[in-house]
Amino acid sequence: MNKPKLFLAYGWIAAAFMATLVVGCGNKEEVAPSPPAYAMPEVNDVNCKPDAIKSMPDDVRQVFADRCVRRAKPIQSPKKSYDF
Repeated sequence: MNKPKLFLAYGWIAAAFMATLVVGCGNKEEVAPSPPAYAMPEVNDVNCKPDAIKSMPDDVRQVFADRCVRRAKPIQSPKKSYDF
């Protein structure tokens, strides 16, 4: 390639890159999150029963079920001696 054609090729690439950069950096309107339609109930023995979880809306059900599963505290196993 001679010099003018090479400059035009890289010039178009640079122009496309700059256009993409300018478009991507535009002002974005921040949208306030909408309040939840269903309040998350407290995680306890009564609310973590399968019937209570089934009655919840889909968007809350999975998050609440995950919290129910993770609410148990780890139990330390008894010390054992492995001396032979």
